[in-house]
Amino acid sequence: MPFKRMLLLAVLGNAQVQAKNLGVHGPVFEIVEKSLLAVIEERLKGLQSSNKMALHQQELQEKMSKSVERPVPVGGIIKATKYQLRDYDPTFVVSQDIKDHKGQFIAKKGSSFNPLDSMSFGIPLVFIDGDDTSQVQWALQQQGKIVLINGAPLHLEKAYKRTFYFDQGSVLTTKFGIGEVPARVSQKENKLIIETVPLYKGNANG
Repeated sequence: MPFKRMLLLAVLGNAQVQAKNLGVHGPVFEIVEKSLLAVIEERLKGLQSSNKMALHQQELQEKMSKSVERPVPVGGIIKATKYQLRDYDPTFVVSQDIKDHKGQFIAKKGSSFNPLDSMSFGIPLVFIDGDDTSQVQWALQQQGKIVLINGAPLHLEKAYKRTFYFDQGSVLTTKFGIGEVPARVSQKENKLIIETVPLYKGNANG
């Protein structure tokens, strides 16, 4: 995986230094103020010469690799124990005028707008815990995109030859109010249906 290094350098103005004349005690050296940029550059050169930079880059690469292979789990989500179904209305109040590429109004500021009136949600989203084998097997039988709230997506993708997504930052589960898995989000007319599906013998296709 390519490694991209970013260094954020902030250059601050030099501060004026004042001090009393306390006499001469030992060798005298010329005092030269350095910008923060120069100090950082010197430290980076020092790291490079001592091979610490290479070790630092390796550590960052390992951390990035681990975060991709096993992202931080979505907290606060438990295993479903009963079937639940609820509607989700995606209607929102438009904060500014929305126009298409031809400049024609799609929705005016202050009006209510439901995107499902004019477009499709697409195939369902299936939320599971990727470390739970039973949930993985259930999800593989579903039509939809599999979204993990925990687990190793790349490992599962390699094992089952199917794409596994991950809800990083709990964006989707927060938006849809999902607190239990397995869960499924699908469209019904101009609303979304959110189902919580407990797994037990006999409902593998539920």
